[in-house]
Amino acid sequence: MVPVVLAALGWGRQWRRCHVLFQSDNSTMVSALRHRSCREPQVMHLLRTLHFVAASCCFTFSATHIPETDNCLADEISRNAVDSIRSVFPQLDRRPLSISQAAVELVCDRRQADWTSESWKSQFLAGLRPA
Repeated sequence: MVPVVLAALGWGRQWRRCHVLFQSDNSTMVSALRHRSCREPQVMHLLRTLHFVAASCCFTFSATHIPETDNCLADEISRNAVDSIRSVFPQLDRRPLSISQAAVELVCDRRQADWTSESWKSQFLAGLRPA
């Protein structure tokens, strides 16, 4: 779920008025995204953050499960096989996505967030700013 939220924080403004389809071989993550809920507090923190990003950047999203055997791109990414990935997807940007420190802190915050506090709001808005 962390990569999904970081992607939304990094590219959310470019997804304005778009519908984003998250595909994953992790059935637990897909279920949480589909149901928009999870009993695990840290996952709920990530879901809430994702919903705040989607609302702030005006995009919608859904999720589908793909079998692990069909998820070749994720395997290549996890092995950092950049040349192999570029041979299949030559349109990929050569520069990595730059994530702000505020965004990383927002996603990795393990404390129970007070979603109505001014401090969370300012941390969230800082996380939306480009790095």
